Amino acid sequence: MAGQIQLVTGAEPSTPAASTYGIYVDSADGLLKIKKPDGSIGLLSDIGRQDNLLLNAEFQYLRRQVAATLTTRSSTTAIVYGADRWGGVNENASVQYAQVDTNGTAETGLAARFYLQWKKITSQGKMVLMQPLEIAHTFPLAGRKVRFSFKAKNSVGSHTLRLGLLYITTSGTVDQLPSTIASSFGAASTDPTWGTNLTALAPSKCSATGTAIVGNGVTCTLSSTWTQFSGVFTVPTGFKCLIPAIWTDDRPAANDIIFLSECLFNEGEDERVYIPRQPGLEMPLLQRYYQKSFDTAVAPAQSAGNSGKEAFLANVASGSITSPLIRFVVPPRTYLNLSAGGGRTTLYNPAAANAQLRNERTSTDCTSTVLTFTGEIGWHITATLPASSAIGDLLVIHWDISFEITELS
Repeated sequence: MAGQIQLVTGAEPSTPAASTYGIYVDSADGLLKIKKPDGSIGLLSDIGRQDNLLLNAEFQYLRRQVAATLTTRSSTTAIVYGADRWGGVNENASVQYAQVDTNGTAETGLAARFYLQWKKITSQGKMVLMQPLEIAHTFPLAGRKVRFSFKAKNSVGSHTLRLGLLYITTSGTVDQLPSTIASSFGAASTDPTWGTNLTALAPSKCSATGTAIVGNGVTCTLSSTWTQFSGVFTVPTGFKCLIPAIWTDDRPAANDIIFLSECLFNEGEDERVYIPRQPGLEMPLLQRYYQKSFDTAVAPAQSAGNSGKEAFLANVASGSITSPLIRFVVPPRTYLNLSAGGGRTTLYNPAAANAQLRNERTSTDCTSTVLTFTGEIGWHITATLPASSAIGDLLVIHWDISFEITELS
């Protein structure tokens, strides 16, 4: 009879017959699970752990740039972040990122409003995109199965991607990536040689459409239509960082473009339907890794104007001045070594091509502007006032701070 449900207690049951599903409590971890006719296993309990662990899963936020404008973020060694929480490296110059908003022009096969343009420019070469997940969120996954998936399609050129789960081994350091992500990128159909203490896991399953397990990854053949690709992996014990990663199997030519969206990373083996996280929840989570004074849509830059500026009044007329405490927008991911540059910080003059505090009344710049952390709460800005300053003058500056996992400075 179609649609039967078989209730089993104890250990994992054998794969049920067609149209039959085995529901059981797994004696290994005490979780209520379902075993499907294709052999995959889904969770029916512990719902909180089914949340998507990837942030910015449809590439809605690219706060380091003007989101809809193709912008170069290129590195051949250390990871460099483009879209929020998504970092990459490339074989050679260069890679660009931009967000596409489908509002009013919905894409067939895509539930998400946004997707990413991932463009190779200048030279033919491989590209790698990844989201390192901090150990605080992934430690409970040790020894468990997870599924990583995304949707993609060709835009310019014809391409095959590789989907994989990388991890930092027990010889590495928690939440620390190697300074060189890939020591070599490999020819077409050859995976990169990953950096020190960075290893790719062998997948156990992949999605039925357009994919095949080859070595330590899933090969994903793109077409002109949105397709979901996925792989199932068993997380090792003792890992120091998990890194869901996508890389090109071939070597895209200059000006080739790939589209990506609806990225998911969940515990369990079953395919999930993409559901976006509410913006009011997503942004504070992103701000743990990257904060800025600029408005969301404004790219951090010198002479970018006063939108979102940090401002305070001078309490002296000359000499050195220290700002009131400037608090973090939300508590950042890490406070380690902030005073020694553990967070990547940059200052921007709103009205001139330098990194100095600006006196708006006199339209002149301070000198010796420095940002100094004061602990877990926030920081101060110190500077030397320009000539002709007065008590009560408005002093302004912009800033951004990254607390990403091993970002290229």
